[in-house]
Amino acid sequence: MKKKKKTKVPVNPAQETQERYRAFIKSIIIKPKYNFVYPEKDGLVYLNVIKIDKKGLADKNGNILLPVDYQDVRRLSDGMILLEKDKKYGFANNKGEIIIPLVYDEAEDFSEGLAPVLKDGKWGFINSKNETVIDFKFVGVMMPFIKDMHRMVREIFHQVHTTHLICGD
Repeated sequence: MKKKKKTKVPVNPAQETQERYRAFIKSIIIKPKYNFVYPEKDGLVYLNVIKIDKKGLADKNGNILLPVDYQDVRRLSDGMILLEKDKKYGFANNKGEIIIPLVYDEAEDFSEGLAPVLKDGKWGFINSKNETVIDFKFVGVMMPFIKDMHRMVREIFHQVHTTHLICGD
């Protein structure tokens, strides 16, 4: 006996897509925890859960280095990761180890070995050992050093000064 060929009944493409989607969702064994997962060139994976507005950090193998407990986890900068939790700032290394406790009122990224931090209403600069390098005596807004900024300023000053001499303004 010959088997009869089954004739394919035309299906609504939208319905077929919905059915495939439902089958896919049922096949997921572990439900996703994070809204966004950002793998970066530094080998770290930055995690974000929007619903609770928290961030964390994992390594490239998915091992959690910092739990999703922080309001901010900045990108690795000069070997340090700026963290914010409960309106306090500190720093971790690329292994997720807290190197500088979250005790500062505000902070910016490390650059050229220093980070600006705010304590008792005044800004100062610390190194990666949490030692004060520039005293806490500045008010206002503080930014990290920009690599080779002194060279750029010198070049701009030289160009402006040369243009001023040539043009006679």
